[in-house]
Amino acid sequence: PDTPLDLTLRVELSHLNRDSTTGQHIGQYWGGNQVFLGGRDAQGYQDPDNLSRFNELYPVYEARLLADNPGIPARQLQNRANRLARRRLQKELLKSPLDQHPYRGDLDRPGRTILETHIASMTGLLDFDAFDVEVNGGFLDYRKSERRDTDLSPNLAFPSATSDQGWEVYGDLKISGDQILDFPIEWATGLWGMTEQVEAHNEQLVFAETRFLDYQQEIYSFGVFAEGRYEFLEAFTLAGGVRYNSERKDMELHGLAFPNNPIPGVPPIPRRSGSRNQRTWDYMTGFGEIRYDFTEEFATYVKFSRGFKAGHFNGARATFAKDPGRGYADPEHIDAFEWGLEFGGWAGRVSGLANFFYYNYDNYQVFRLTTNTGGIFQTIQNSKRARNYGAELDLTITPLEGYVPEAIEGLRINLRGGWLETSYLEFVNQEQRQLGSASLGVSIDYSGNPLISAPNLQFTGTFTWAFDLGRYGLITPQYDFTWSDDVPFDPNRGRGELDIFGESRWSPYFIGNRAFVLHNVRLSWEPAGGASGLTVAGWCRNLTDERYLEFAVDITTFNGQSLNFVADPRSCGADVRFSF
Repeated sequence: PDTPLDLTLRVELSHLNRDSTTGQHIGQYWGGNQVFLGGRDAQGYQDPDNLSRFNELYPVYEARLLADNPGIPARQLQNRANRLARRRLQKELLKSPLDQHPYRGDLDRPGRTILETHIASMTGLLDFDAFDVEVNGGFLDYRKSERRDTDLSPNLAFPSATSDQGWEVYGDLKISGDQILDFPIEWATGLWGMTEQVEAHNEQLVFAETRFLDYQQEIYSFGVFAEGRYEFLEAFTLAGGVRYNSERKDMELHGLAFPNNPIPGVPPIPRRSGSRNQRTWDYMTGFGEIRYDFTEEFATYVKFSRGFKAGHFNGARATFAKDPGRGYADPEHIDAFEWGLEFGGWAGRVSGLANFFYYNYDNYQVFRLTTNTGGIFQTIQNSKRARNYGAELDLTITPLEGYVPEAIEGLRINLRGGWLETSYLEFVNQEQRQLGSASLGVSIDYSGNPLISAPNLQFTGTFTWAFDLGRYGLITPQYDFTWSDDVPFDPNRGRGELDIFGESRWSPYFIGNRAFVLHNVRLSWEPAGGASGLTVAGWCRNLTDERYLEFAVDITTFNGQSLNFVADPRSCGADVRFSF
């Protein structure tokens, strides 16, 4: 109390132990080179629900063909009925890729995920007459292990076991004030630094061999910044800032592969691979903003900023650390333009923010799961040019405030909406495709397609209504919804892998989601006065049991299937929270 120092210390420990993430398997082969959804994968496994649906459709088409052509030969009848039933099943799966039991997995080794996290951090505030000083520092340490049935089938195809651990130290210093000499200029300057180290080990059975991959990455990041804000006229404010960013990454990878079925009497000869790389990226970024306050409740602003994201190493393959486009992605840059309106009214009962934005990217970093005949690889690739533009609206309303008794005036409505247009303007890269027994490099062009996981429209709403029951406490019901437009999970508009001729295999958003809406409800209770820190609540998420995907990937080139990771079904429960 006798010093200008305000110090906060925080410690967080967490432990997670759960079943590993699984999903649903959709095979694509029906013998030979015929490709139909709902068939078998490269190992011959077929989802039982898809097989059951085919067995329902086949006799219908067989009877129809026999009625129309009584003398049709048996072999011809069988082939045509098979083809028609497969096409109908494929059409149904393209419309809705989830079968009737999307949460039932035919898995041989579902696995466990265990994660431990330890965090310690501090914030120190020094309040002097001429300026303030803020210091933040933190340390994070984690350890994770995970076993997964990656192929989502009962076959021993390509399950994986991974373990990784890492630590990070972060710190920043900011000095700020509200005057320079005799000018009322709000200003801030400072610096920050971060160092991080991650080690990972991956073991995966891939058909005929077992692969081991180890990598270690070290990051050293540093920056300095300065910014200011000046009200140069009664209603006009000018703001701007600059920041210098520097980041160095060191990556080292080692791979080892053993044959699973060696020749008897011959010692197995492992395949070894490895590579390492070190790169440093630095860049000067900044922003400028002009703001005009029409009234205390209505203002507008125009802002331009130049952004930067450092490059990225891909740790999936041990031989490519030095290869641009495969081993690492180049840094990303963005020019962002924004025009916004801040408004309020109705005696403070309505407030909100609306803005229009235009983002222009150079070397936009795209997270992908790519495949070839040898496996599935997590990769960040560069789209040479990409663009986003759109608008957002955030509106908060408290319509009963001052009109009804205080005990029931706590109705609060928050509505948010977004419109987004996205496009890869220039995105060409090399991928592997199968032609007979050979694997060929093919140039794939995704230019003109929308960005991954970027719906064109999205709306959310939250309605809460707090009722003060006096000595019986505070009870608050809540309802919220989220509506999302169609969204792709790959850069091909959700149409899966392009084949060797550059043609899409499936219809749009098969690898993605069609528009859907989620509904959630919650009811909480707090004791009177709120001093106890106790909250008891019951809730239901995804109230209507909407079936949708969190992610999906087409791996036809690798194993003749797609992987679909289904989002949570309707879940209801209760929680008790206590703070002191």
